[in-house]
Amino acid sequence: MPRNASSSKSCCKRASITRACCLDASAATPFTSLHFMRDATISAMAKEIHNKCSSMDVDEFLEQFLPRGPPDIPDSNVAAFQKIAKKTTETAMTTINALTPFCVNMQLIDTHATPDPQSSDFNPDLLKPDIAVYKAKDIVDPITQFSLMETHVEFKMTAMDDAFSDEGALEPGSELSHDTRGQLVSYANAQMASQYRTHLFTVFICADKARLLRWDRSGVIITRAFPYDSGESTYLQEFFWCLSHADDVTRGWDTTVTEPTLDEAARARHSLDIDQPEALYKFAVYDDIDLDAEPSYLIAGRPFERHAYPTGHATRCFIAYHLAENRNVFMKDTWRIVAPDLVAEGQIYERLHKAEVPHIAEFILAGDIPGPTHKTVFKPGFGLQRQYQHYRLVLGTIGRPLTSFGSSWEMVNAVKDALIAHQQAFEKLQIMHQDISVGNVLITEDINGHLGGILIDWDLCQLTDKITKGSNSVERTGTWQFISAKLLLDPSAPRTITDELESLLHVLTWVSIMFTPTAMSPVDLFSMLRLHYDEIWGDPDQPMGGLGKRTAIQAEDSHAAQKMLDRLRGHGWILDMITKALQDRDAWPADDCARSNSVYKAREGSNRKRKSDSELEDNRPAQKVWLALEERALL
Repeated sequence: MPRNASSSKSCCKRASITRACCLDASAATPFTSLHFMRDATISAMAKEIHNKCSSMDVDEFLEQFLPRGPPDIPDSNVAAFQKIAKKTTETAMTTINALTPFCVNMQLIDTHATPDPQSSDFNPDLLKPDIAVYKAKDIVDPITQFSLMETHVEFKMTAMDDAFSDEGALEPGSELSHDTRGQLVSYANAQMASQYRTHLFTVFICADKARLLRWDRSGVIITRAFPYDSGESTYLQEFFWCLSHADDVTRGWDTTVTEPTLDEAARARHSLDIDQPEALYKFAVYDDIDLDAEPSYLIAGRPFERHAYPTGHATRCFIAYHLAENRNVFMKDTWRIVAPDLVAEGQIYERLHKAEVPHIAEFILAGDIPGPTHKTVFKPGFGLQRQYQHYRLVLGTIGRPLTSFGSSWEMVNAVKDALIAHQQAFEKLQIMHQDISVGNVLITEDINGHLGGILIDWDLCQLTDKITKGSNSVERTGTWQFISAKLLLDPSAPRTITDELESLLHVLTWVSIMFTPTAMSPVDLFSMLRLHYDEIWGDPDQPMGGLGKRTAIQAEDSHAAQKMLDRLRGHGWILDMITKALQDRDAWPADDCARSNSVYKAREGSNRKRKSDSELEDNRPAQKVWLALEERALL
């Protein structure tokens, strides 16, 4: 069964480590906190599970997730486990020696000083758990290998380092606890992003207590702390004994992803133009329309896009080879939200095609992946947790990113087609997309060379009557940079067509800023992007932004501002303006293909002068794009 799910897209930003002595200390001493070398990226990962944690009694945890069914557990050597809590530099090896009798056909490796050489997408200097656990047959080198790992163990020295609390708030607010949570999240995220998994078990040992953790796309379940260094508790031993006897499904592996046969792999490599040694995977895709149908099988290599966080949709996108149809297709592997007012994306495509909505990708099939582990464990009403269902979608249309345009005309033309799709979905079916973003508008080219565009990712769309009735199954949706100013400033405000069309405006503006020639310096571009698109403040559970964005679209006087708002109440004005601007293709620049503009932050203490204190605000980038289009429309 294939394990590795590596991708060329980074899962978290590479940290900058400036104190070599800190790394040396980490390499020499496991069971240490090293908070003096705080890494901002890893610490920030704690926010990704905020209010997505739940507590469970350890007996209930083992009974529900790893029920005892194997042979009788061996007797425990209490003295061996007492040595673990003595906090010596040999702690990792002491733990390995104590646990080995309970790990059948599994191997425990001291990895606290050996980072994963394949983890350049993550954070190679810091992502190295104290102990990694592998299947005995998988381990080749005694190092951290997230792609092969079954589970891992992390140590901390004192009770103050505990990431969680059994008294009061489950997520303590201290800096030490926050840092530890971030570290645990980073390890779990790196492992799940490197594998095809439904869930993951990990172990956290803090001083003389331990916790078991189960991660899935809803969040993490943590057991209450239990002692491991006395004969009163054998939970740690039971966990490893049961895990080592469990099948792959129980351990959290996605068994619907397998290895293709040699013949299947050869066909796929030829069709996809994938050479050795890149690994190939065979995916089973189920049909939620014909529930009795056998699954279809697709073969793919690395995903070209994937989710970078431990919870949520965890979307991976592939160009895949469809074995039965003998052609390349687009496949999305994702975890969809389970909610009464959300319709599965495949069913939305069925409705769109039945209504003859244009500029929509060809739909082939989609469906939920069967099995209890393909639906997340969920406690209603607990924090921000939601329930997710594993889901795959196959489309026959393969587009190019909007940011790969061959000319500005090509880019605007693709946006125009996406706008038509949005308009007809709204007018014919009362469907609102709710996630207009640069990644969801693709450029297409047919066999005759005709260029166009499609609007994709309908998984968060809703019927407008459910939006106006205040449905709360999905909070504010969309990609932050392209959400309207109103929704950023007021997360509880109902979404309207005006918000959707404003998002389209931001897509055009952002792409123009980032990928067309500009006279702005890289520092000014950074400041503009931060002000207009990346501005964020407030409660991390419900952040706000949009002040810079609102300024960017405001006109110089209230009458003009109201006129623009009135225009954005429907698709007509925008479509008419863009269509007219595109009519004379010869009037557009002939050689202005996408070029990524340099963007970077000013150095600290920079004395570079600005023309005025309101220089950035006065640029009004959104207005400039629309004025340019209006000028072309009048030619």
